[in-house]
Amino acid sequence: MVVKKSRFYAHLYEVSSVEEVQEIREQHRKIYRKAAHHCYAARLTLPEGLLEPFGSDGEVGRPGMVLLNLLQREELTSHMIVVSRIFGGIKLGPGNVSRAFRDAAAEAVAAARME
Repeated sequence: MVVKKSRFYAHLYEVSSVEEVQEIREQHRKIYRKAAHHCYAARLTLPEGLLEPFGSDGEVGRPGMVLLNLLQREELTSHMIVVSRIFGGIKLGPGNVSRAFRDAAAEAVAAARME
């Protein structure tokens, strides 16, 4: 997805451990080397309960929390969403950044449900 020249790459994964979440985050950093930010959220059902880690990777607008809210709304457990942003030179502001991350993530969820 492109918003004001910034490119957003969203991927939805099925995950079962915290280690798997970390491995996927590292993979995204390698795949999208030009990306300034790699925001993520995950929901893991573990023996000790539900774990919901998220991170905004220094991006404004708390997109990590926005991604977690999307996973919660879609009732996705044992899933992780990662959105990498390659900055296009135009600042979006906190509200537009969060909206762009949410929209890119929603497209990835919709695409996964179509499969």
